Amino acid sequence: MFLYQDDKTGLYGLQDENQKKITPAQYLDFGTSQNGICLVQHSNKKFGAMDLLGNAIIPFEYDYIMNDDDSNQFIVGIDEKYGVMNREGKTLLPMQYEYISFLNHGYAAFSVDRKFGIVNENNQIIVPASYQGIYTNNSTHFIAMDDNNYKLVNIKINKTVANGYDYISTTDEPNLFLALKDGKYGYLDGTGKIVIPLIYNNATTFRDGEAYVITTQDEAIIINTKGEKVKSVLAPQDELNDEEKEALRNIEKSLKRFYGSRGKRQSQTINCNLEKMVLINISTLTKESKPMIKKIIFILTMILVFSCNDKADKSEKQLTDNKKGKKLHKKSTETTPEVSVKKENQIEILIPKKYRDFGNENEVNSLTKAWFDLYESKGKYYLGNADYDIARGFSECSGDSTKIIHSKNNSVLLIGGAQLKLGEVNTVAIKKNKIWPNEKLKFQFGSEEYTLHAEGTVLSSEKVYTDNGEEIYQNVKNYKLHISKPNSVEQLFLEEESFNDTFVELLFIGDIDKDGKPDFIFGANRDYEEERVILYLSSQAKGKQMIKKVSEITIQFDC
Repeated sequence: MFLYQDDKTGLYGLQDENQKKITPAQYLDFGTSQNGICLVQHSNKKFGAMDLLGNAIIPFEYDYIMNDDDSNQFIVGIDEKYGVMNREGKTLLPMQYEYISFLNHGYAAFSVDRKFGIVNENNQIIVPASYQGIYTNNSTHFIAMDDNNYKLVNIKINKTVANGYDYISTTDEPNLFLALKDGKYGYLDGTGKIVIPLIYNNATTFRDGEAYVITTQDEAIIINTKGEKVKSVLAPQDELNDEEKEALRNIEKSLKRFYGSRGKRQSQTINCNLEKMVLINISTLTKESKPMIKKIIFILTMILVFSCNDKADKSEKQLTDNKKGKKLHKKSTETTPEVSVKKENQIEILIPKKYRDFGNENEVNSLTKAWFDLYESKGKYYLGNADYDIARGFSECSGDSTKIIHSKNNSVLLIGGAQLKLGEVNTVAIKKNKIWPNEKLKFQFGSEEYTLHAEGTVLSSEKVYTDNGEEIYQNVKNYKLHISKPNSVEQLFLEEESFNDTFVELLFIGDIDKDGKPDFIFGANRDYEEERVILYLSSQAKGKQMIKKVSEITIQFDC
């Protein structure tokens, strides 16, 4: 089946290979088909799901939809209340929760007042909502987080059997759990007893009775469920045929791109995104090639991952934050922010969203009540003291733990490390928030007139429909944004090589640092699976500069 677009409305429909219309063009967007099902947004801006024959599986009446390909379940939501449905549209768990996970082994995690518990498939509360976060479960245990520590809990009696770990995960072996403490990996049983010592630099979960581990001597080996060494694993490229070598090169390139853009992500990523990427590439190999190449590629993955950092990534799941429903796009790239090291007197910024953990690091860790809050109230903007709560969450999408900032104000930006003054902020109304190539935006600030001027190459243009109505979207590369004023040299201050279904957006103009000159906040997402915000201050400008970039924050919500 194929998509077609109505030239007049810009809406999409389904047609067959002979261009015979299967559905009317009445949809804003289609997701990628998975198991013969597409997540679709109707022209009424509501979400649902349909099969490739155009039959509605889930009616188009939800504010949010998310699917799990393995279990054929859907999480749906209206007015920020969520429930679970199956492929036939039958309600499995009612829409009554502020958060709900997919059913797994007959259980699902839910939350009430930002605390997490467990319900069964009959919607009976098995574990009251009392935990800071619940990561995952099997048929007998669940992994919870309290006080930033992981714990292993027996589901039926809600009893903690192991506590104080830096990371715990279920495995394909129902009575073995991967655990991390003080930088070393090992395995627990269902009673919380350490049955395979915590002696490994890195390790994976068990699959088919085997796990890959890295010893203290940096040797990659396979162990069985008793902790016994099965074999060493090497990558003998001289034994590979041309097809296998090409697959190996492709995987290596993919992994380097993954890490080149993501910064330092550690071992547990193997168990989610990377392993999926590896297995997708493996799927193109011949039957005879797969057994050896799988192990070779897996070890290549491990070596690349482990070389990034000695610390382990705490892969915990987090609450989803998309209240408008699943974004459906036709293109995808992957980027993840690096965890930056704070320098003395460095200005930092955050926005009230959720942030992923990277080992023991999280951008939110630096947030204190000494920060400033740039917020809006009744059409005016103010700098006040940061007033917020921080909650723990988890993401079923990425398998990362998070911290979520809940600001008590209508915050635009949280700012730390800056010398600022409290009070009302002089601002300029933004008449145009996107400045496309060869366009200008002029505005008056005090007695000065300023001009923002853009240049770049427009590859294509199309009509899109947003919450603000119809807009023209342009695919741009080599984008540059300049600022100038009369009798001054034009300054290039923002430059992006390319965008993936995104563009630069002007979010704020005003005198944040109260020096009588305009400061700027821009959204500069390079990909639709990230949110990136940049702060420019005039008081930090040097020489002939008018403004200077002082900080940026990037949030990822890719899978």
